[in-house]
Amino acid sequence: MSVRREPLAASPPLYHSSVRARLIVGAAAIVLFGLAVFADLIVFRRDPGDWIRPQPILSLAGIVTGFFVLGWQLSVQNANTLAANATKDRNALHLDIYREIATSTQESSRSLSRLVELLTQADTAIAFADYGIAKWPTREQLQEASAKITESVIALMTTMDKWAIAVGPKSADFHDALSDDLGSVGSNLSTLLSLMPPPTVQAEPDKLTTTIGALRWAAFGIEGHLRDLRGQAQNLLLGGLFTHRIPPRRPTDPSVRVVSLDDLA
Repeated sequence: MSVRREPLAASPPLYHSSVRARLIVGAAAIVLFGLAVFADLIVFRRDPGDWIRPQPILSLAGIVTGFFVLGWQLSVQNANTLAANATKDRNALHLDIYREIATSTQESSRSLSRLVELLTQADTAIAFADYGIAKWPTREQLQEASAKITESVIALMTTMDKWAIAVGPKSADFHDALSDDLGSVGSNLSTLLSLMPPPTVQAEPDKLTTTIGALRWAAFGIEGHLRDLRGQAQNLLLGGLFTHRIPPRRPTDPSVRVVSLDDLA
C-alpha cells in the first residue's frame, strides 16, 4: 500500500524562525559596527578618513561576514532542532493513536471469538441432536456475546472518529463496512433466537444450519475488517519509524469486501 506523507505542519514556523534569527544577527552586526565607529571617532578622535582605507574596510568586512555566517549557522541549527522535535512529537503521537486503535480492535476480536465459540457449540448440538450429548448455547449467552460485539465495534468507531484527522477520510469506509456486518450479525442472531429453544432442531435443522452459517460469515467479515484496519493503521501511523510495510489482504473469494485507508491500496 502506498502511503502519502504530508509536509510537516511545523514548516512555516521553522522558516519564519530562520529568517527572524538572520535579521536579528544582521541588525546586531550593524548596531555594533555603528557603535564601534562612533566610539572611534568621538572618544578616540580618529580621522574619519582612516575608515575608508583598505585595511579597516577589509577588517570590517571580515567582522560583518563573520556575524552573518554565525547567524546563518545559528538559524540552521535552530531550524534543524525544531524540525527534529516536531518529528519526534509527531511519531510519539502516532504511536499513541495506533495503540488506542489496536486496543479497540483486539477487544472486538475477543468478542467475536466468543460468538464463534458459541456457534461452534450450536453446530455440535445439531450434529449430535439424536444422541443428546452436546449442550446447546443458551439465549442469554448468545445475546451477551452479540451485545459485547456491538459495544466493542461502536467503541472502535468512536476511536476512529476521535482521530479522524490522523487516519484520514477513508476511515468512513471502515465505518460503513463494520456497520453492514454488525447489522448482519444482529439480524441473523434474531433469526437464530426465534428458532430456539433446542427442540426446534428437530423441526428446522436446515434453517438453523443456514442461519448459523450466515451469522458466522458476518462475524468473519467483521474480523477481516479489523485485520485490515490494524495493518493499514500501522503503515499509515508507524510508517515513519519502520521500513517494512504490511501488504493489503487479498482474499481468494472476490465477494469478500476489503477496505483501505489509502486510495492507492
